[in-house]
Amino acid sequence: MSGGVGDWEESLLESEHDPSRKKTSLENIINVVLLLMGLFVILFMESFFKWVLLLAIIIVYFSQSFKIK
Repeated sequence: MSGGVGDWEESLLESEHDPSRKKTSLENIINVVLLLMGLFVILFMESFFKWVLLLAIIIVYFSQSFKIK
């Protein structure tokens, strides 16, 4: 596996520029982790703004997850 990393980087760079590609499972896991971290922080904020931020994160997350091709 001498050139494994280079091949992976090349395929990653190529796939970033392909608008029709589907997200990889790794990207989905990262998105879920970031979403959960954001929700965790927001839940400890005590104000009206936490509900606004919560709504905004949910809208952005789902709009990116289910983009119309």
